[in-house]
Amino acid sequence: MLDVLHCDRLPPELQLSAAQREKLQAIAEGLRADHLQQREADRVLADRWSGLLSAQTVDAQAAEALRVQMEQAHDAMSRRLLQATLDAAAVLTPAQRSQLALLWKAPPGSGDRGEFDDGPRPGMPDVPPPPRFVQ
Repeated sequence: MLDVLHCDRLPPELQLSAAQREKLQAIAEGLRADHLQQREADRVLADRWSGLLSAQTVDAQAAEALRVQMEQAHDAMSRRLLQATLDAAAVLTPAQRSQLALLWKAPPGSGDRGEFDDGPRPGMPDVPPPPRFVQ
């Protein structure tokens, strides 16, 4: 979704107005800022995890507490992504949302995916392309 909210990468078929682009850009910038903040928090948790595992004796309770914290952080980012998606959906018209859904469903390489089309992947005929994230 980070990629989708990057207005320069949205397919021209959506025919976004200037006001829509501005609103979507604001949503994307807020999401991007939250994502960067969460990445930093994830690094701190990963460092703590590394510290736990490199100790002479692994503290099972501390490991479980850290796992819970990591899960909560993931859940918070998931909720934030959902909110950004809902905010973006509110900016688009029903017809634009339908058009975007059709573009997402089109198989890669079909030419029907606009900016989302990565084309065929050599050596990986049945594997969809990985998601692209804007950082």
